[in-house]
Amino acid sequence: MKVFIIGALLITSPVMALTFSSADQNDTLAVNGKFKYQFGALGYQWRAPNEAQAVGGADQFSLNLNGSSKLNDTITLIGEMSWDLLTDSQFGDQLYVDQAWLGARFNDTLELTVGRSETPFTQVIDLTDVFNIFGGQGYRYQAASLDDQFKASYYRDNLDIRVAYAKHDQDQQDANFNTKEQYGASIGYRANNGLGMVVALDNKVSNDQDSDINSLAVGLSYTNNHGLYAAVTHGVSQFERAWDVRELAYWESVLSYSFKQFALGVGYNRLSLQEPESETWTSEIIVAGEYYLIPQAKIYAEVLLNQIADKDPLYGIGMQYYF
Repeated sequence: MKVFIIGALLITSPVMALTFSSADQNDTLAVNGKFKYQFGALGYQWRAPNEAQAVGGADQFSLNLNGSSKLNDTITLIGEMSWDLLTDSQFGDQLYVDQAWLGARFNDTLELTVGRSETPFTQVIDLTDVFNIFGGQGYRYQAASLDDQFKASYYRDNLDIRVAYAKHDQDQQDANFNTKEQYGASIGYRANNGLGMVVALDNKVSNDQDSDINSLAVGLSYTNNHGLYAAVTHGVSQFERAWDVRELAYWESVLSYSFKQFALGVGYNRLSLQEPESETWTSEIIVAGEYYLIPQAKIYAEVLLNQIADKDPLYGIGMQYYF
């Protein structure tokens, strides 16, 4: 899930929006977005998964609309709509709806929403899936957002609790055509000293018999005012194929340091098949750096070194502009 960028953790991410509001400030509409371009060997070939794709470029334009309407001192109506327009040399042009939901906020602590929104599992994903280009291999079986999702979120005193349920009819956007329903929950807490912990679970129920996927993950993180950030997550996904139970286990970790406009980060990802036999699918080291030219624009470079034998390294450079 690359909507989360390394700058969100290493450097204060630019928060800019064109905001329209009523005279009494009770009704607001914020408009913001970003454009990014990346160039390099950015992924592996579909038919030759150990070989890097030909060097090429990829573009992404994102637009976000975020609205609210205050009914009274207790209830505020809220909604969000966002799109990603993607182009690359392998898949061509794609228009992707990232968020599309409506809901209400109560006492600035409880939110109830319905529509396409982030799953509770993203609370643990966000700890380590922070780089601009690479990373997040351990979460390959976790959806970042779901259609037709009913979600409740509670935030108070550094506590973050999320629960959600999604009923699938026919998803036209993601590869969830075999999913019947999905539900999950997460709980996170960050102490005032910078230490944080997240626990998340997810259960995907399929239309086919014996094809459910159950996932559980835990994450730890630490951040301070001196530019240091560190996080590690560990998760297990169990699923059945032809009545055989299979189990995937993964570790993801990241360590980063930022100073003024410059930031460096290193990550390690490992994905292994534990059952029915022990086999490591992915073992990666990521080295990343970025530099903010101005508060609204940055350049970055990343290298992915795969420790699996005969698997090519990946690399890329890019630029992002926020508005």
